[in-house]
Amino acid sequence: KEKRVYLQHELESPGCCMREETKYWNWDWFARNGHLHKWGPPRNAKLWIGSKGSETPAHFDQAENVIVQLRGRKRVVLFPPS
Repeated sequence: KEKRVYLQHELESPGCCMREETKYWNWDWFARNGHLHKWGPPRNAKLWIGSKGSETPAHFDQAENVIVQLRGRKRVVLFPPS
């Protein structure tokens, strides 16, 4: 049976190996688009990594999200607000 892995990590946490990388992100783009689309300011940055076949159960996120798919495919199902 194929093993599946799912990782979530707070990029701003002390000692995070990717903390230095986030300073090169285009935060001005997020700020401009956040204002334009009324997203609100970015509050934190998290990294999720999943292996092939990983699934996330249906859930509701309180904050806005940006999805970046680096490799493979991802299926996202959005439900209209009720």
